[in-house]
Amino acid sequence: MVTPVSVIDDSENADITISFINDSSVCITSGFSNVLQRDPYVRRYKEDALRKASLCYINFASTIMSNLQNYVVIAAILCILAFVSLLNYYFTESLQMLNCAGIIEGIQLFGFLINGGSGLSPMNEKYYDLTGSLTYLSIMVYIYSTRSLTFQMFLPMVLTTVWAVRLGTFLFIRVIYSGEDKRFRVIKRSRSRFLMVWVIQGYWVFFTLFSILFSVFSTNSSGDFLNFVNIFGVVIWIVGFAIEVFADYQKFQFKLENKTGFISTGLWSISRHPNYLGEITLWLGISLVCYRFEMGWSSLLLLVSPIFVYSLLNYVSGIPLLEKSSDERFKNDVKYLAYKKNTPILFPFIGETHHD
Repeated sequence: MVTPVSVIDDSENADITISFINDSSVCITSGFSNVLQRDPYVRRYKEDALRKASLCYINFASTIMSNLQNYVVIAAILCILAFVSLLNYYFTESLQMLNCAGIIEGIQLFGFLINGGSGLSPMNEKYYDLTGSLTYLSIMVYIYSTRSLTFQMFLPMVLTTVWAVRLGTFLFIRVIYSGEDKRFRVIKRSRSRFLMVWVIQGYWVFFTLFSILFSVFSTNSSGDFLNFVNIFGVVIWIVGFAIEVFADYQKFQFKLENKTGFISTGLWSISRHPNYLGEITLWLGISLVCYRFEMGWSSLLLLVSPIFVYSLLNYVSGIPLLEKSSDERFKNDVKYLAYKKNTPILFPFIGETHHD
């Protein structure tokens, strides 16, 4: 037989029972939590999760800051171009230089958009240098169509056109042959950085052409005949142009025959960067060709172009980057170390062999 069980109504005892159960569950939960905290695997998991979250936040913040820095640089460059153009109005009483600055950066923006900057296609650097050369030619056409030119004004434009066509063609052939421009491997990871290098190219075009722009739009430029300074400038330009052409040709031929290694023959045996030496020299020649006796003290502004080219190539984007790359690639090469020790960086025979 089954013994019946009577139901006892005891609220006080029930409350005690429930309280005991709750306290027990709290103790069990607290004990389990303590076990988790003491478990090294759980603690490592929590630390890894915290580390990953921190890295994610840092990467996000650095990306924002990097893009912000790029856009700040872009804005600064555009402001400099506008300021210099307006300052030029004091000497020339002409705003044509501001128009040239707008055309130059407008071409760069168009090049950026059609080469992947718009997002419609992958970012492509193959037409970067070619676009720079076309920018020079566009400014030459603009000047020719808006200004009545004397022979003194026209000559430096012709020299610049010859240089731009030669260099643009050479750089385009080189990038097509190699398949890429190694400088853009990292740059193409960021659209803002990709835009920045296009804007910087416009900055380069504007300041290398500064001597010509100042000369052409100056109210004191009216000579039809060359003075002795102009003739000397032509000679300097020819020397610089020849150095650059032969240096580029020698290195290109070396790369065709040697997939690795460094060139130390020809002009490269007396200078580690003879192509840049030629570039600096020819722009100095252009500045001298633009010189006019009637300019007075304002003619010192003609030196802006060669000083800009020398400063940028020697301290910012040219030689420092190439020296760093070569040092990393050939740091254990005894021949390279001897070449670097005995060969001047830029100026043959009299130049320094190390870069500060």
